[in-house]
Amino acid sequence: RNEVLLVLTFHGDESYDPTAFIFAGWLGAQKEWERTEAQWVKRLEFERRNGRPLSRFHAADCEKPSGEYKYWTKEQTTNHVTKLVDIIQRRALGIFAAGVDLRALVEVYPGDAKDPIAAAYDLCVRQVMIDIARGIKNSIRPDAKITILFDRSKYNGVVERAFDKLKYDPQWGHGSMFVGRSPMCWEDCVPLQPADLLAFDTRRMLYARLRYNSTTMRRSLQRLAHNRPVKGRYFDRAMLERLKQMGQAYRHEEGLSVQEDV
Repeated sequence: RNEVLLVLTFHGDESYDPTAFIFAGWLGAQKEWERTEAQWVKRLEFERRNGRPLSRFHAADCEKPSGEYKYWTKEQTTNHVTKLVDIIQRRALGIFAAGVDLRALVEVYPGDAKDPIAAAYDLCVRQVMIDIARGIKNSIRPDAKITILFDRSKYNGVVERAFDKLKYDPQWGHGSMFVGRSPMCWEDCVPLQPADLLAFDTRRMLYARLRYNSTTMRRSLQRLAHNRPVKGRYFDRAMLERLKQMGQAYRHEEGLSVQEDV
């Protein structure tokens, strides 16, 4: 029996502060994304009908609150996030995330001090690709094809070069699994908004891990990660030093970072 080609899309976004950088997102089939988008848009429209003008969900603004959330109460923002998380909980989507200790990065690689975010993108995008490839290879459909869509920023070229560097690396051997990458904006790609929520929450968790050695997860992240495939990794100082000793080479089958249960 001939099987229909399985095409999966990864929607990714970044979140960072002076301590921690995360590139994270959701991997799923088209039907899952169509249902997610329809329900997400419907929820935002509900907020607008109830007198809360809102063009999109933005995690950082919702947290403060600021921007379009400036006059929302704590009860309103909490309920808003809860309802959006409910939408994600109903969907068959996998989580992939990679992060790095930015302070350790510039100490181990002083040459990256001028633009550590670019270096973090390069490192984390490739790590996410490695973990996606491993997850797909061990699944029931190892022939799946992956497209990566990511939030548009001034680092578009960095992400594209990181993608191409790994995809066309003959020593890796899984490049054919990845068929495309493209920067998108939230106006044209609603699924980047759930990616924004995930990146924000995982970055907060990584910050707490690096600053306070805490592994406590925000309640929203606990619910996002519940009962679904999750692969979360971060590069701490020890892993960065190991990477440098290896001349920036990757152990493609295993990755270089410490796995964290996210």
